[in-house]
Amino acid sequence: TTAYVCLSELAQRGDRVVFSIEEMAGYYLSGVNQIELDTGDEAAYREAFSAIYESDPDVLFITSPFAHRQRDLLWNAALRTAESGHLVFVQMEADSAEEAAEKFAAAVDRPIDDYLLASCWQELDTDEQGRRFARYDWHRRGDE
Repeated sequence: TTAYVCLSELAQRGDRVVFSIEEMAGYYLSGVNQIELDTGDEAAYREAFSAIYESDPDVLFITSPFAHRQRDLLWNAALRTAESGHLVFVQMEADSAEEAAEKFAAAVDRPIDDYLLASCWQELDTDEQGRRFARYDWHRRGDE
């Protein structure tokens, strides 16, 4: 996926500590510290997030399954991480890049404009010949 390519590229540079928090790692990435957690266990998430944050990661990736059960907790933690100078990716389900930014802004307890670089959206589609292709869009907050 696009997210895994971004993480892999960042990790391969060798000068960044990269973590992901996932319900189940879909693919293991060299150089990425992938933490698998039960999305229903808030205490386990808080403990793991604290340990990750204390290790001072350069990049943090949070996958979408968490967004369903612990969305506000996770997205506020992601924003706090971004506010402290870390690069944070949050994967979520949305119908557009703009909707993703709006969902995130609505779920957190303070403004995101100074910390959100951009949101991107993609989906796989099929053309008339049955070939699959990616459709994508991006949105930078403030570009309304």
